[in-house]
Amino acid sequence: MNEFGSTSKPGTSLTTSKNSRGKRDLGKAVRDGGLEKITHAVGRPGVEDSPEPELKSTRDRILEVALDLFSEQGYDQTSLREISQRLGITKAALYYHFASKDEIFMVLHRRLHELTEGSIDHLRGARVTLESWAGLLDSFIERIPANRKLIAMHERNRVAFERIHLEDHAKEHEALDERLEDALSDRRFSLSDRVRMSCAFSAVMGGLILGGDRFHDVDSERLVSELKSAVHDLLGQPR
Repeated sequence: MNEFGSTSKPGTSLTTSKNSRGKRDLGKAVRDGGLEKITHAVGRPGVEDSPEPELKSTRDRILEVALDLFSEQGYDQTSLREISQRLGITKAALYYHFASKDEIFMVLHRRLHELTEGSIDHLRGARVTLESWAGLLDSFIERIPANRKLIAMHERNRVAFERIHLEDHAKEHEALDERLEDALSDRRFSLSDRVRMSCAFSAVMGGLILGGDRFHDVDSERLVSELKSAVHDLLGQPR
Protein backbone atom coordinates (compact mmCIF):
# COMPACT_ATOMS: atom_id res chain seq x y z
CA MET A 1 0.00 0.00 0.00
CA ASN A 2 1.41 3.39 -0.92
CA GLU A 3 1.09 6.71 0.86
CA PHE A 4 -2.28 7.36 -0.76
CA GLY A 5 -3.74 4.10 0.50
CA SER A 6 -3.52 2.41 -2.91
CA THR A 7 -2.28 -1.11 -3.43
CA SER A 8 -0.76 -0.11 -6.82
CA LYS A 9 2.94 -0.71 -7.27
CA PRO A 10 5.28 2.28 -6.84
CA GLY A 11 5.47 4.31 -10.02
CA THR A 12 1.94 3.47 -11.12
CA SER A 13 -1.16 5.60 -10.83
CA LEU A 14 -4.89 5.29 -10.56
CA THR A 15 -5.06 6.35 -14.23
CA THR A 16 -2.86 3.42 -15.20
CA SER A 17 -5.10 1.10 -13.24
CA LYS A 18 -8.17 2.47 -15.01
CA ASN A 19 -6.48 2.10 -18.40
CA SER A 20 -5.76 -1.55 -17.63
CA ARG A 21 -9.39 -2.15 -16.77
CA GLY A 22 -10.38 -0.32 -19.98
CA LYS A 23 -8.16 -2.59 -22.06
CA ARG A 24 -9.67 -5.68 -20.43
CA ASP A 25 -13.18 -4.36 -21.10
CA LEU A 26 -12.31 -3.61 -24.73
CA GLY A 27 -10.82 -7.07 -25.17
CA LYS A 28 -14.01 -8.61 -23.82
CA ALA A 29 -16.08 -6.43 -26.18
CA VAL A 30 -14.06 -7.63 -29.15
CA ARG A 31 -14.51 -11.27 -28.13
CA ASP A 32 -18.24 -10.72 -27.65
CA GLY A 33 -18.63 -9.02 -31.03
CA GLY A 34 -19.51 -5.68 -29.49
CA LEU A 35 -16.70 -3.56 -30.92
CA GLU A 36 -18.96 -1.98 -33.54
CA LYS A 37 -21.31 -0.72 -30.81
CA ILE A 38 -18.41 0.79 -28.88
CA THR A 39 -17.10 2.48 -32.02
CA HIS A 40 -20.48 4.05 -32.72
CA ALA A 41 -20.80 5.13 -29.09
CA VAL A 42 -17.47 6.97 -28.85
CA GLY A 43 -17.34 8.15 -32.47
CA ARG A 44 -14.45 7.93 -34.92
CA PRO A 45 -11.97 10.69 -34.12
CA GLY A 46 -9.87 11.82 -37.05
CA VAL A 47 -11.85 9.98 -39.71
CA GLU A 48 -11.92 12.99 -42.03
CA ASP A 49 -8.16 13.45 -41.86
CA SER A 50 -7.09 9.81 -41.61
CA PRO A 51 -9.66 7.13 -42.52
CA GLU A 52 -9.45 3.92 -40.50
CA PRO A 53 -7.69 1.18 -42.50
CA GLU A 54 -10.52 -1.25 -41.69
CA LEU A 55 -13.14 1.03 -43.23
CA LYS A 56 -11.04 1.68 -46.31
CA SER A 57 -10.42 -2.04 -46.69
CA THR A 58 -14.13 -2.82 -46.46
CA ARG A 59 -14.93 -0.26 -49.15
CA ASP A 60 -12.25 -1.68 -51.43
CA ARG A 61 -13.50 -5.22 -50.85
CA ILE A 62 -17.03 -4.17 -51.80
CA LEU A 63 -15.73 -2.69 -55.05
CA GLU A 64 -13.65 -5.78 -55.82
CA VAL A 65 -16.56 -8.18 -55.27
CA ALA A 66 -18.94 -5.93 -57.24
CA LEU A 67 -16.42 -5.82 -60.10
CA ASP A 68 -16.27 -9.62 -60.14
CA LEU A 69 -20.06 -10.05 -60.08
CA PHE A 70 -20.76 -7.30 -62.64
CA SER A 71 -18.21 -8.98 -64.93
CA GLU A 72 -19.42 -12.54 -64.36
CA GLN A 73 -23.18 -12.11 -64.55
CA GLY A 74 -23.85 -8.48 -65.47
CA TYR A 75 -24.91 -5.37 -63.59
CA ASP A 76 -28.67 -5.95 -63.91
CA GLN A 77 -28.41 -9.55 -62.72
CA THR A 78 -26.40 -8.64 -59.60
CA SER A 79 -28.09 -7.58 -56.37
CA LEU A 80 -26.71 -5.81 -53.32
CA ARG A 81 -27.68 -8.89 -51.31
CA GLU A 82 -25.36 -11.04 -53.46
CA ILE A 83 -22.50 -8.59 -52.98
CA SER A 84 -22.98 -8.49 -49.20
CA GLN A 85 -23.36 -12.28 -48.94
CA ARG A 86 -20.15 -12.93 -50.85
CA LEU A 87 -18.36 -10.50 -48.51
CA GLY A 88 -19.95 -12.01 -45.42
CA ILE A 89 -21.38 -8.68 -44.27
CA THR A 90 -24.92 -7.33 -43.83
CA LYS A 91 -26.63 -5.07 -46.35
CA ALA A 92 -26.68 -2.41 -43.62
CA ALA A 93 -22.87 -2.55 -43.49
CA LEU A 94 -22.74 -2.21 -47.28
CA TYR A 95 -25.06 0.81 -47.17
CA TYR A 96 -22.63 2.42 -44.73
CA HIS A 97 -20.20 2.77 -47.65
CA PHE A 98 -22.48 3.06 -50.70
CA ALA A 99 -26.00 4.42 -50.98
CA SER A 100 -26.95 2.21 -53.94
CA LYS A 101 -25.77 -0.28 -56.55
CA ASP A 102 -25.69 2.59 -59.06
CA GLU A 103 -23.15 4.40 -56.90
CA ILE A 104 -20.89 1.34 -56.77
CA PHE A 105 -21.03 1.05 -60.55
CA MET A 106 -20.23 4.72 -61.08
CA VAL A 107 -17.26 4.58 -58.71
CA LEU A 108 -15.86 1.69 -60.78
CA HIS A 109 -16.58 3.57 -64.01
CA ARG A 110 -14.78 6.68 -62.78
CA ARG A 111 -11.63 4.62 -62.40
CA LEU A 112 -11.53 4.47 -66.20
CA HIS A 113 -11.59 8.27 -66.27
CA GLU A 114 -8.66 8.32 -63.89
CA LEU A 115 -6.67 6.22 -66.37
CA THR A 116 -7.24 8.79 -69.11
CA GLU A 117 -6.88 11.87 -66.94
CA GLY A 118 -3.66 10.62 -65.38
CA SER A 119 -2.11 10.43 -68.84
CA ILE A 120 -3.53 13.69 -70.19
CA ASP A 121 -2.71 15.84 -67.15
CA HIS A 122 1.00 16.00 -67.92
CA LEU A 123 0.18 17.92 -71.14
CA ARG A 124 -1.40 20.80 -69.23
CA GLY A 125 0.21 24.08 -70.23
CA ALA A 126 2.71 22.33 -72.48
CA ARG A 127 3.14 22.58 -76.23
CA VAL A 128 1.77 19.35 -77.70
CA THR A 129 4.04 17.67 -80.21
CA LEU A 130 3.81 14.35 -82.03
CA GLU A 131 6.48 13.08 -79.67
CA SER A 132 4.58 14.14 -76.52
CA TRP A 133 1.35 12.74 -77.97
CA ALA A 134 3.09 9.39 -78.47
CA GLY A 135 4.32 9.59 -74.86
CA LEU A 136 0.80 10.31 -73.63
CA LEU A 137 -0.61 7.28 -75.44
CA ASP A 138 2.27 5.06 -74.29
CA SER A 139 1.51 6.06 -70.71
CA PHE A 140 -2.14 5.21 -71.23
CA ILE A 141 -1.34 1.82 -72.81
CA GLU A 142 0.94 0.89 -69.92
CA ARG A 143 -2.02 1.22 -67.53
CA ILE A 144 -4.12 -1.36 -69.39
CA PRO A 145 -2.69 -4.61 -67.92
CA ALA A 146 -3.57 -3.73 -64.33
CA ASN A 147 -7.10 -2.72 -65.36
CA ARG A 148 -8.19 -5.36 -67.88
CA LYS A 149 -10.96 -6.70 -65.64
CA LEU A 150 -12.31 -3.17 -65.07
CA ILE A 151 -12.27 -2.47 -68.82
CA ALA A 152 -14.05 -5.74 -69.58
CA MET A 153 -16.69 -5.04 -66.94
CA HIS A 154 -17.44 -1.66 -68.46
CA GLU A 155 -17.70 -3.04 -71.98
CA ARG A 156 -20.01 -5.90 -70.90
CA ASN A 157 -22.31 -3.46 -69.08
CA ARG A 158 -22.34 -0.56 -71.53
CA VAL A 159 -26.16 -0.53 -71.80
CA ALA A 160 -26.49 -0.31 -68.01
CA PHE A 161 -24.01 2.55 -67.86
CA GLU A 162 -25.84 4.55 -70.52
CA ARG A 163 -29.04 4.13 -68.52
CA ILE A 164 -27.46 5.15 -65.22
CA HIS A 165 -25.48 8.06 -66.69
CA LEU A 166 -25.53 10.93 -64.19
CA GLU A 167 -25.63 14.66 -64.87
CA ASP A 168 -22.49 15.39 -62.81
CA HIS A 169 -20.66 12.61 -64.60
CA ALA A 170 -21.69 14.05 -67.98
CA LYS A 171 -19.82 17.22 -67.00
CA GLU A 172 -16.70 15.13 -66.35
CA HIS A 173 -17.02 13.70 -69.87
CA GLU A 174 -17.34 17.19 -71.31
CA ALA A 175 -14.23 18.42 -69.50
CA LEU A 176 -12.21 15.48 -70.81
CA ASP A 177 -13.56 15.93 -74.35
CA GLU A 178 -12.60 19.61 -74.29
CA ARG A 179 -9.00 18.79 -73.40
CA LEU A 180 -8.74 16.33 -76.25
CA GLU A 181 -10.48 18.70 -78.63
CA ASP A 182 -7.99 21.47 -77.82
CA ALA A 183 -5.08 19.23 -78.78
CA LEU A 184 -6.64 17.74 -81.90
CA SER A 185 -7.85 21.08 -83.29
CA ASP A 186 -4.51 22.88 -82.86
CA ARG A 187 -3.93 24.47 -86.28
CA ARG A 188 -0.22 24.64 -85.68
CA PHE A 189 -0.25 20.97 -86.68
CA SER A 190 -0.70 20.05 -90.30
CA LEU A 191 -3.92 18.31 -91.26
CA SER A 192 -1.92 15.13 -91.79
CA ASP A 193 -0.51 15.25 -88.25
CA ARG A 194 -3.90 15.96 -86.67
CA VAL A 195 -5.41 13.00 -88.52
CA ARG A 196 -2.51 10.83 -87.32
CA MET A 197 -3.03 11.98 -83.71
CA SER A 198 -6.77 11.32 -83.88
CA CYS A 199 -6.30 7.86 -85.39
CA ALA A 200 -3.64 6.96 -82.84
CA PHE A 201 -5.92 7.98 -79.98
CA SER A 202 -8.77 5.94 -81.47
CA ALA A 203 -6.43 2.97 -81.76
CA VAL A 204 -5.79 3.10 -78.03
CA MET A 205 -9.48 3.40 -77.23
CA GLY A 206 -10.08 0.34 -79.40
CA GLY A 207 -7.22 -1.33 -77.58
CA LEU A 208 -9.02 -0.77 -74.30
CA ILE A 209 -11.98 -2.76 -75.56
CA LEU A 210 -9.78 -5.44 -77.10
CA GLY A 211 -7.60 -5.60 -74.01
CA GLY A 212 -10.58 -5.95 -71.74
CA ASP A 213 -12.55 -8.71 -73.44
CA ARG A 214 -11.86 -9.59 -77.07
CA PHE A 215 -8.19 -10.49 -76.46
CA HIS A 216 -8.64 -11.85 -72.94
CA ASP A 217 -6.39 -14.82 -73.76
CA VAL A 218 -3.53 -12.64 -75.04
CA ASP A 219 -0.62 -12.00 -72.70
CA SER A 220 -0.69 -8.41 -71.37
CA GLU A 221 2.96 -7.73 -72.17
CA ARG A 222 2.47 -8.75 -75.78
CA LEU A 223 -0.75 -6.75 -76.09
CA VAL A 224 0.96 -3.62 -74.75
CA SER A 225 3.85 -4.06 -77.17
CA GLU A 226 1.55 -4.45 -80.18
CA LEU A 227 -0.56 -1.43 -79.19
CA LYS A 228 2.52 0.76 -78.81
CA SER A 229 3.84 -0.38 -82.19
CA ALA A 230 0.52 0.50 -83.85
CA VAL A 231 0.43 3.93 -82.21
CA HIS A 232 4.01 4.82 -83.13
CA ASP A 233 3.48 3.62 -86.71
CA LEU A 234 0.44 5.88 -87.02
CA LEU A 235 2.33 8.86 -85.62
CA GLY A 236 5.51 8.16 -87.55
CA GLN A 237 7.47 8.14 -84.30
CA PRO A 238 10.28 5.71 -83.37
CA ARG A 239 9.75 3.54 -80.31
